[in-house]
Amino acid sequence: PLPTDDEILNGPKPPEDEAGREEWMTKLPPQLRPRAGAPLGKSMTAFAAKTFVERDASTVADWTDTPKDAATREARLFLAAQEKRYALPAVQAAHANAKAEESKKLVDEFNEKRRPRSLLEQHREKAEKESKDARARARAEKKAKEKAKASKKR
Repeated sequence: PLPTDDEILNGPKPPEDEAGREEWMTKLPPQLRPRAGAPLGKSMTAFAAKTFVERDASTVADWTDTPKDAATREARLFLAAQEKRYALPAVQAAHANAKAEESKKLVDEFNEKRRPRSLLEQHREKAEKESKDARARARAEKKAKEKAKASKKR
């Protein structure tokens, strides 16, 4: 988020509340667990005696946040969602390209090591080898004929 985003989302800042909230408004009481074997009504209320719900950060925040804190958190979540929405496709595309390149490289390596050449490739290699051999034989025969001619002239 940019420094100007807060001002855009929240508008002009209201003057700070000097008094603030009292502590009983900002702190939750200690969380009590049901005691094993304790009679109902002694340590817990009847509706909470059977189950125990652990407080998490969002539950505590719901109870203790000031309206200003809640607005700040909402703005932060909004900006994070916007950043994720617009930045994510580019990051995903780059990641997908890198992953595709890596998988292509792995497939090529595997093909070179494990898979035999296709029949067409084998045929082309054999034909190329035969043509090279034929050319080499023809050159050798030509040289032999030239030597024979040169030796006859002498």
